[in-house]
Parts: sequence; structure tokens; C-alpha cells
Amino acid sequence: MLKSINICTYDETTPLDEVFAEIKAAGFDYAELNMYSERRTYPNIWNGADDEEILAVGELAKKHGITPVGIVSAELWEKRLTETDPAVREAGMEVIRKMIHVCEVLGMDTVLVVPGVVSETVSYKTAYENAQSCLKVLGKEAAAKGVVLAVENVWNKFLLSPLEMRRFIDECGEGVGAYFDAGNIERDGFQYHWVEVLAEKIRRVHVKGFDKNSGQFVYLLQGTIDWKTTLDSLRAVGYAGPVSTEMWTEGAMTTKEAVEMFSADMDNIMSL
Repeated sequence: MLKSINICTYDETTPLDEVFAEIKAAGFDYAELNMYSERRTYPNIWNGADDEEILAVGELAKKHGITPVGIVSAELWEKRLTETDPAVREAGMEVIRKMIHVCEVLGMDTVLVVPGVVSETVSYKTAYENAQSCLKVLGKEAAAKGVVLAVENVWNKFLLSPLEMRRFIDECGEGVGAYFDAGNIERDGFQYHWVEVLAEKIRRVHVKGFDKNSGQFVYLLQGTIDWKTTLDSLRAVGYAGPVSTEMWTEGAMTTKEAVEMFSADMDNIMSL
């Protein structure tokens, strides 16, 4: 497996030249990129970025020996594929299309997809049908460009079991897989149960600490996650791709210090 980091650890305004330099120095060779709704410090990945700016991000990563492994956008929490309003769903589809294009330009092959949310105004049945209808279309577009849309298990009151998520992904067809988030599962389930079912559908992995006793996200080596069992289950299904820490800094620790700690913690976890 490949040790990676989602660069959300850094403030959105931090120049990528600095970000890539620091994560490389900390011991990371791979990074997951974020796409923002508005332009940040140039160059960066944002919804309106042209190919020149996207390629400039790739050149910065290459300069520091960092390989980008995928992309995510928080916009999908608002422009939801599950919504009843077709205009909102279409806006979400356009965000995903942009991320597919970024992958194509930078030679990446995975887009993280938050499929939407079940709410008081969006029923479970409606959410399932709407998200799936969007992903059946987008999956074909992604597959044609060598990209997979990886649906992540998130706290959205939707796709609440591994069997359901597997069924959802299988029904979407080509170009759709799973993004397995080990931290998000700890509250209500067991990581190895999900890995056993999702198996070869897993395209990427996120890790963060979680403590069932406090109900809080914590640093990687804190909390209640059984990392050895989790990693063993991934190895058992043949997963050998990026494992990206998705963590934030707290307290007096600087971002640089936090990234160094995350790297050391990842080394400990991946050696189990």
C-alpha cells in the first residue's frame, strides 16, 4: 500500500509549492488533491481552472517528487446528487465532470464522490434513485477517460451498510467504485466487515482516528480503531493502492508538525 495524504490538512490559502515541499519532507510521496469552488493562491485546482493552471499544479507536484492520486471536492455536500431539484443534481454532476477532467489532465484515475444526503425533505428511496441515475451517466463518462468515481461512506444517513453500498455500486455499472473511509466506519460498524463486502470495488482508502467512547475524531494512533485488523483485511482482498490520511491540526501544533506526526503514525500503522 502507498502512504498518502489529503492536503486538506493545510489552509486553503497555503501555496501548493509550500504544501508539496512540506509533505515530501515529512515522508509522503503521494497526495490527494482538493478542488475548490473559487480560485486560491495560484496555481491551484478550482472549479474554474483551465488546463494551464491544472498542469501547473502537476508540475509543482513533480518538482517536489509528489504523485497526485485523486481528487475530492466539498462542493458535493451542497450540490447533491440526491436532491429532488434537477438543477441541483445537474450542478453536482458538473462538479464531478470537472474533477474527471482534472484527473484526465494530470493522469490520475480516481474521483471521490459524496453521493448526497438523506434528509427530512429527501427520502431514502428518492436519494437512492437520484444518486444512482446520475452516477450511471457519469460512470460511463469517467470510464471512457480511464477514471473511476469512488463513492465514499460518509455520515449522510445513506448507504448505511456494506451490503447496500456494494449493491448500489454494482447497479451503477462501469466507472463506479468505492472509497473506503476507515475512520467513518468506527462509530457504527467494523472496518473488516466493509472491506470483506466491498473487496475489489475499493479504489481508495481514507484513514483518520476515531474514539467510540467519546464519539470524537482523534489522531490516528488514538481512539479505538483496530488498525492491524483493518490493514490485514485490505491486504486479504488484494488492495495495494494509496492510503490517504485525512486529518486536521488542533491546539498549538503547527501544520508542519502535524504532518510530520501523521507521517510517523502512518508508518506505524502500515507496518502492522
